[in-house]
Amino acid sequence: MESVTAGLATDDGLYLPETVPQIPSAELRVLEAASYQRVACYVLGHLAPEVPKATLMGICRQAFTAERFSYGVRGTSPEEIVPVVHLTGSLFLAELSNGPTQAFKDLGMALVGQLMMRRFMSRDFQGTARILGATSGDTGSAAIYAFKDYGVPVFMLSPQEGMSRYQQVQMWGVDSPHVYNLAIDAGFTKCQGIVKDILGDQVFRDEYQLMAVNSINWARIAGQICYYVWIYLQMKRQGHPVISVSVPSGNFGNAFAAYYARAMGVPIKDIVVATNENDILDRLMRTGVYEQRPRVVTTSPSMDIETASNWERLLAMLWNDPEMVRDYQHAPFPVDPTIFTERGLRSLAVPQEFAHETMEMLWRHCKIMIDPHTAIALTAGQQFVDAGRGVPMVVIETAQPVKFRATIEKVLGEAPRAPKGLDLAEFEARPTFERRLPPDVNIIKEFIGKHS
Repeated sequence: MESVTAGLATDDGLYLPETVPQIPSAELRVLEAASYQRVACYVLGHLAPEVPKATLMGICRQAFTAERFSYGVRGTSPEEIVPVVHLTGSLFLAELSNGPTQAFKDLGMALVGQLMMRRFMSRDFQGTARILGATSGDTGSAAIYAFKDYGVPVFMLSPQEGMSRYQQVQMWGVDSPHVYNLAIDAGFTKCQGIVKDILGDQVFRDEYQLMAVNSINWARIAGQICYYVWIYLQMKRQGHPVISVSVPSGNFGNAFAAYYARAMGVPIKDIVVATNENDILDRLMRTGVYEQRPRVVTTSPSMDIETASNWERLLAMLWNDPEMVRDYQHAPFPVDPTIFTERGLRSLAVPQEFAHETMEMLWRHCKIMIDPHTAIALTAGQQFVDAGRGVPMVVIETAQPVKFRATIEKVLGEAPRAPKGLDLAEFEARPTFERRLPPDVNIIKEFIGKHS
């Protein structure tokens, strides 16, 4: 539980299990008919064997309910939690956006919320916890929803510019004495850096009992590993013993979860790391050189990230040498890019105009709308799909199109469907309550102190 509540380790690194637990293929076969809750419980039982199974099952039943994940617009069953639907040819779509904030972040955050609240209510927990995070759009609203009924203060940093209006209202429009949306005059990378700096001050972190909810938190990754196991099982039911996945990537947490699921024994052939013009991951995987460049503002803002925190987790698994990882963090050095391809990691940077073309073609031929992030993953997935060997490519969805209405209407000339009961025009016209602050660690610490 320490890794859940602390987020960062005491040495400012990221938590990672010492060994990768294995899922025997025979047990995967048994799980094919299981519910999402049981699959998640099974996976978490391997990742946290010290927690009683009954406790994990209670957590999963609370976190992954059909009611919580009933906001889909494609008519798939909410009981599936993550439906997998056929697009065209050997391409499939994993619907991860049917949660309360219509983005894949709801899945990991639902688990984090349940784990943290059980920790807060335990007998040995003293004082009042506070949630701290940074977001480029979707993490913030998912965190606010996950903790909204518990009265836990949430401090969420986000860029002042770049999010869609829907994302802004969904997050900044929350008028609650427990929610502090801090709009920072900087990009996501700076916001995330500020969060890491604050959490790195252990005295301050302990004084205010700050808990991290970004994908630096291992529990977020654990929740995502669960859905990769589930996605594979759904494809196995359809007669596909091996799959590949294409993942829209910003902070690399989602793609790393796929890599970890494969390391646990899930038959995933290729993992495609799809980026937009903010292509630090693609350049690294092609050339071995980790080089930051100024952020480019695109129509897929959740991927407009200059650094990828979870990259160090992958390096730790590839190298199995903590000193090398520590040295790389301080001064990134060139690595042999074949280390990635040899392990089934592929990459592609997709310009937004190509993603828009993919959106338009899918809508014209299949009458299926996808958001700009998912379109990047689909575009990249098409380049690496191994249809000749019968290996389907599952595209990992980021969010529902309604969260990016302006882009959808411009590209498709059609309005995206909103969740049932939501008047989109009225929703986007709502006022917001963000506090605008400069990108200064001390000023933000002072704010947290005054509002705690």
